[in-house]
Amino acid sequence: MLLGGLAVMVAGSADRGRQADEWSTYRADAKGSRALYLLLDELGYEVERWHRDLTLLDEDIDLLVVIGRSGLPSAEVAGVRSLVEAGGASLFFGEAPEQLAGLHGVRLVEDLEAASNLGLRGEGNAERVVGVVASLVAPGARVAFDESAHGFSASRGIAAYIADRALGATVLQLLLLALFAIWSIRRGPARHGGAAEAPSRASGADFVQAMAEVYRKGNHRSHAADRLLAALERELTSRRGADPEAVAASLAELHEQCDRLHGTRSGDRELLAFARAVARAGAS
Repeated sequence: MLLGGLAVMVAGSADRGRQADEWSTYRADAKGSRALYLLLDELGYEVERWHRDLTLLDEDIDLLVVIGRSGLPSAEVAGVRSLVEAGGASLFFGEAPEQLAGLHGVRLVEDLEAASNLGLRGEGNAERVVGVVASLVAPGARVAFDESAHGFSASRGIAAYIADRALGATVLQLLLLALFAIWSIRRGPARHGGAAEAPSRASGADFVQAMAEVYRKGNHRSHAADRLLAALERELTSRRGADPEAVAASLAELHEQCDRLHGTRSGDRELLAFARAVARAGAS
């Protein structure tokens, strides 16, 4: 009963956002599994989201949770097998590869709904799911939820995150504005006599607006954001003499900031303030 109440609480706290694919731990409606992720976190498991291919699993993952995947590629099946043979475990909801059937450390829960936010609210469901997890690993274990097939592959990175989370044209315009500001400053005064003519603020704003509109109508958010972020990283590294890894870490911070703020009432305002700070840092 206590676990059931806790499941209802975390399912309620997760009740926001529908942009992720079904069964994703980022998704908080009936078809998401965010509640299970939060429930295990509350119970003391070291939960994380795995965005990389399953052929690249860390050997120190204690439990891999795979929800709602079918037809797992043979290479990824081999990756899961290697994890299990190294002492880890894997829990599948809905369907498990036949190649892993009977392998010690692999467990299948055929009821896919049991992992859903709605399913955990059912009577006794939370206890049963937690019982299966506890039979494989103890609290404190590293539990990785597979997100690589739910639209959150690591190879897509922050650019795809911006597109998937529908952060809109505002962030895109801010990035364009940051690049435009850096470009304007780097031009400097004219080499042949006198100062260069100051760029028109109105024309600059028109340029940003026009480019954002082109990308918006063409639905090229991911491509545009990818190029802008790559250019911004190069400019910041060149202008400020920063270590490329430090710049990459700053952009990774933006990714985590987006994840933390997404769906909160104040999130949009904080995100805009954060993006403007990036623009000011690049122009200074």
